Amino acid sequence: MLETVSRYIIEAVLGIVFVYMVFILVYNFIVFASMTRTETVSANEVIAYTEMAKKIEEGKAFSASNRLTIAAGESKDILIENRSGKNIKIVVVEITTLSNINIDIYDNVHVDSYGNAWTIRNLNLASSYIPNVIIEDSGSYSGGELVGNKLGYGGAPAKAIGSASEVGETVIIPDGNNIMIRITNTESQNTTVSVVILFYEDED
Repeated sequence: MLETVSRYIIEAVLGIVFVYMVFILVYNFIVFASMTRTETVSANEVIAYTEMAKKIEEGKAFSASNRLTIAAGESKDILIENRSGKNIKIVVVEITTLSNINIDIYDNVHVDSYGNAWTIRNLNLASSYIPNVIIEDSGSYSGGELVGNKLGYGGAPAKAIGSASEVGETVIIPDGNNIMIRITNTESQNTTVSVVILFYEDED
């Protein structure tokens, strides 16, 4: 009789210990999963990708690109002006150059005259929606606030190697605002740059 009672007690204790261990394992798994998710969401590149992917599916993500020839010692200005009635988020402006260049960024310049409009492409090919955003080069602009200075490094012309320079981080352009990117060829010969702009329309 005593042996039977002892066996039941031991089995009960072992059962309680097993349930406790399972609880601890499940709890640790939940905590670890929560920490992993938080770290992933806190990474800028993951957030940008998630938002961009969502906007592409919604038909509200866009690209514009162009190749520009810049004479020695001269500059080309690129204007991004938001007239959409909503915020526009610039994901990246990528400049690829065949020679060394200076890159200056201005906020809210005054447009004296507009230049050569770029084609804006919806990244969801099933959508024809294009926001009221102007992207152009070679207009006449004045004023504005200088907010960034960067360098672009090109390769030797004989090897036809260039380099890519991103202009700043993600930028929000509210309705009625603009930014201007000035690319200056600092070399003694003409050069060619390519510019790719990715952006999407925000809900606000």
